[in-house]
Amino acid sequence: MQNAIADVERSVAPSSKDAAKITVIVPVYGDYEATQACLDLLAAIVVYSLIMQRVTTMRLLQGIARGALGNSAYEGGIGTALAGVGFHFTIAFCFTVFYFFIFN
Repeated sequence: MQNAIADVERSVAPSSKDAAKITVIVPVYGDYEATQACLDLLAAIVVYSLIMQRVTTMRLLQGIARGALGNSAYEGGIGTALAGVGFHFTIAFCFTVFYFFIFN
């Protein structure tokens, strides 16, 4: 990641106002979004599946997919659980982009 940032910094003049924006945009769309999504999903699994024992991990992920697929998501097995993971990462990416544009 540091090499990518260094390459971007070299391609833009250091005194340019855009240099800071380009330096920030590289990690925001890459590592931070994936890390945030993984930690968020891990926290939900640990709290609701392991500590509180309210739902199974598969049921939790199917619950995420339920937002797009409806109640039939609970009948889809591992396929809809994986779709739930995909939807979770898509939502996390959208929020990352949203916050990036709000605060920059």
